[in-house]
Amino acid sequence: MSTPPAPPRRYRVLFHIRQIGVGGIENALLGWLRALDRNQFDVDVSVALPTRELDVYQQRLPQDVTLHTLLAPGALVSLHQRRRDHALSAGGRMLLGMGMALRGRREIHARLRTLAAQYDILVDFDLTLRKAVASMPVPVVGVRHFAFWPRRTAKARRVGADLARYDGVAMLNPTMQAQARGLYGDALRAVFELPNAFDLESMRRQAVRDGPPDIAGEYVVCVARLDMRTKGLDLLLSAWARLKRERPDLPYRLVLVGEGPDRAALEARCAQLGIGDAVLFTGVQRNPFRWMRWARALVLASRHEGSPNVLIEAMAMGCVPVSTDCPVGPRDLLEGGRIGLLVPVDDETALTQALVRAVTDETLRRESVAAGLARAAGFGVAASNQRFLAMTRQLVEARHSR
Repeated sequence: MSTPPAPPRRYRVLFHIRQIGVGGIENALLGWLRALDRNQFDVDVSVALPTRELDVYQQRLPQDVTLHTLLAPGALVSLHQRRRDHALSAGGRMLLGMGMALRGRREIHARLRTLAAQYDILVDFDLTLRKAVASMPVPVVGVRHFAFWPRRTAKARRVGADLARYDGVAMLNPTMQAQARGLYGDALRAVFELPNAFDLESMRRQAVRDGPPDIAGEYVVCVARLDMRTKGLDLLLSAWARLKRERPDLPYRLVLVGEGPDRAALEARCAQLGIGDAVLFTGVQRNPFRWMRWARALVLASRHEGSPNVLIEAMAMGCVPVSTDCPVGPRDLLEGGRIGLLVPVDDETALTQALVRAVTDETLRRESVAAGLARAAGFGVAASNQRFLAMTRQLVEARHSR
């Protein structure tokens, strides 16, 4: 009598992140926690330092995901939150640095070592464990969200030395993989292409469930952290002001979905440009997908990105994307401009013209929507699980074979 085959192994995965804010990395982590197949993975998450945003984030976690907070509330956590609020003095920053060096990091790493022993693999989602990787009892994969440098500068060498400690390093797109291989060759143990994961059907259900946003008329949306230097929102407002001057026949409003340190400065800039009535600030939205689903176009004006989630989300929502051709993600995601429109970074004229075309050119819109929906499918649940399973198996088997 033949023995029945053993059931497929279910891997225990612990994701780790230093802190929870309101940025793209946190949303990308949430995407993985939701997307991984529970027939193949048990999934939890650890957070080194609790923050004010953690309570809101925890409400969005799948019910079967346990959240472990490694540093208990106390003086260090309080000082850390004040620093995030830009309310910590120079003396306070010095005290926080000393406290983390003398006690905080050691306590975090010790608790994480004990916790990680219960799992098969540890995913360092923001590369904040680079000094502690060697002491972890399971394989550790680090996730790199940003582009590398064109040359082996001193900083590039330091980052390479840190990445070489990991059992594997995951990159978001082929361009980043090529950059890493060009800079570091075989110094990295294993390199994986691991785009962010998206539960596309769930996103679409959410977008339709709540219906169109309560806003008069049509609009163009930008979903981003309100950070002018990185996200290029100063340029976007200038381009929008120019659009309103040159094309007063276009009745659209610009909607900024998100929050960040530069909100007051951006609102003041709108008043200075005379476009206060043409720009809406919504703050953080629990359901940003509905804003994309009903928008005429989505715009990303960033100066730097890794693999911007909003472009994938926009394509999945059937929204025409307009993006700067910043390093490194948009060109890969939009297939060199075959989907939507790519414009040079910090080019106000080109961005204005692209926005006009995105809302008026029906042929472009029809072709971009169709191509975008097909492109987004490659980041869905099935494809993401295949990539993650292959990476996990390779790293776990490599550790066991040592």
